Amino acid sequence: MANINQYIAARDKWKPEKVNVLIIAESPPAGGGYFYFNEPRRSGLFAETIKALGIVQELPKGYDKHPLLEQFKCQGYLLLDCCYEPVNKMPLKERKQTINNQLGRLVKDVQTIDPQKIIIIKSSIYYLVKNALEKSGYGNKVLNQKPIPFPSHGHQATYRQSIKELMLTK
Repeated sequence: MANINQYIAARDKWKPEKVNVLIIAESPPAGGGYFYFNEPRRSGLFAETIKALGIVQELPKGYDKHPLLEQFKCQGYLLLDCCYEPVNKMPLKERKQTINNQLGRLVKDVQTIDPQKIIIIKSSIYYLVKNALEKSGYGNKVLNQKPIPFPSHGHQATYRQSIKELMLTK
């Protein structure tokens, strides 16, 4: 498992100069497959996000993320994790506490990035993050007014459709 510095270095490599749309997700997954790592274990979040944004329609088996991340970056997109400690395997109480403990850092990161628009992924963080962003003056930049499901366990089509609709309406 990677550490926080590895996650941030990978993310920052693909950070655009100006962030048009900041996507906030929960955390890197405990089992691997981080959004910004080009590794054998693929990220479902990555695949579904670039499909939703129209960067590709389908992904071939064994694809290289680098050219896709370059397009993601060139179009002004950035994905930021609420936590850099994987929380998806934690008990619910510990997960919620870890997320709460990271909200201050997340808000500072958002202020530094100063995106034009924000999308918050996953119901486990949506209200916590939205409230923290509202208190910091960034609530008006949040495009989704309700949680968007994480693109797994049969929610992939709903995720893609939700992202597409948000990008068309704002």
